[in-house]
Amino acid sequence: MNIRIEPSTTYTSKIGSAATAIKLGDYDRARVLLGQAAQEDQNQPEYHNLLGIIAELKRDLALACRHYRAAYALDPSYEPASRNLSRITSYSCARNTGAPDYGDACKIEELPASFAYAEYKSRNQRKRI
Repeated sequence: MNIRIEPSTTYTSKIGSAATAIKLGDYDRARVLLGQAAQEDQNQPEYHNLLGIIAELKRDLALACRHYRAAYALDPSYEPASRNLSRITSYSCARNTGAPDYGDACKIEELPASFAYAEYKSRNQRKRI
């Protein structure tokens, strides 16, 4: 049974700053901030997820995969690591990797299946005309 202990506010601020540094392309600063966060608590999934994003952006997919798996192992309910792992291990990764999930994005609600089918049907009808 995984019981998640909430991280401290200094850990959270370091993780947030590291995510911002990654988004700005400053990977060295992000690593320093993640190192400081690791001194607080490296057993949180956000830490490994961000290390995985850095590895992925540097095209080291094997290392990225290890970090995403570590984040998932620490907390299987942490969806950003699960989505990132799924994204980089799927076939479509070779064509288009998409954007990494930093863990701070808003969740997008899924469309109902009936809407998706209607959209698919209308797209196919337009092709026939």
